[in-house]
This record gives sequence, C-alpha cells and structure tokens, in this order.
Amino acid sequence: MPEYIITILIGTLLTVIGYLINDKLSGIKDALKDLKDEISKLNELYHDHEVRIQKLEDEVE
Repeated sequence: MPEYIITILIGTLLTVIGYLINDKLSGIKDALKDLKDEISKLNELYHDHEVRIQKLEDEVE
C-alpha cells in the first residue's frame, strides 16, 4: 500500500477526531454557561432574601 494513502487515512482520522473533540468541548462550554447563569440567579435570590430579612429585623426593632 503506498505511503501517501496511509498518510491520507491518518490525516482523515485525526481530522474526524478533532471535530469530535471540538463538538464535545462546545457542549461543555454551553453547559458551563448555563451553570453560570443559574448561579447568578441563585445569587440574586439570596441577595433578595437577605434584604427582606434585614427589613424584617429593622421592623422588629
């Protein structure tokens, strides 16, 4: 089998593997972005509850 055919096959295989890895990394990136958004929402809710607690404590005093 000529060497150039083996080289082409190896190059094609590496290209396919590269596309698969890139696709997985893109999915992970999207998942991390979604997680960041959810954490931001939770932080906002936590802050809102702190403000409410402080208002209630001020009313009690």
